[in-house]
Amino acid sequence: MAGDRSTRKPGVDRRNVLLFIVGGLIVALGLAFFVSPFASSSPDGLNKVAAEEGFSDAEGEHATAEGPLA
Repeated sequence: MAGDRSTRKPGVDRRNVLLFIVGGLIVALGLAFFVSPFASSSPDGLNKVAAEEGFSDAEGEHATAEGPLA
């Protein structure tokens, strides 16, 4: 029978899942490193609201602002 688990090779399904996860991580890291530098540096909606409401001066520098993906 084609669907009988006893005739399948052990580890084939696990290997496919592992390849899928590793492939997904490679794509995610590639996007993070090569596409993120093209992101807009314009202020977002939260910055606009903070400026309109008058509390934008309370803004501080983020802890990872000097990181490679900042």
